[in-house]
Amino acid sequence: MKLPRLPHALLSISLAACSGASEAPTSEEVLLIRERAAAWFGEERFEDARQELTSLVSGEDALAEDLLRAAQVEFAANQADAAMLFLDRAASSAGDDPTLPFLRGQLHRESGRIEEAVAQLERAHELAPTCLATRLALGAAYDDLDQRSEAEDCYQAVVDAGIE
Repeated sequence: MKLPRLPHALLSISLAACSGASEAPTSEEVLLIRERAAAWFGEERFEDARQELTSLVSGEDALAEDLLRAAQVEFAANQADAAMLFLDRAASSAGDDPTLPFLRGQLHRESGRIEEAVAQLERAHELAPTCLATRLALGAAYDDLDQRSEAEDCYQAVVDAGIE
């Protein structure tokens, strides 16, 4: 069964708003690379976004912030294995960034590992309780498990925020 996904633009905006990342760019060039990658991502030009981020994620000292960006690109490009590799690399330094469990939850859900998806999405919700993308994804995962009451609570929170 093909499960619905969040639109790429909504995913990008939502994760940026929910992320607790506060690492300052180390240089103007790093900031420009990130901005160009975000622009390519917004246009769904994932190969261009991937190439843009390569210099930031190729080394062992890559920042979690950039690894998570690369994982978002791979997820949006339907490259689940590549996305998970970036998430695994980011795990040791991502701290409490909700992007990590959010994306893991989405990947688990798409691969049919719904219980693992729920666990990851619940963690993302703990880290970013006001993130509507997380509430929506968690609601869908609860729905997959026929946990209707929990799903309805998540969906209602999104509606209560003014999104229908």
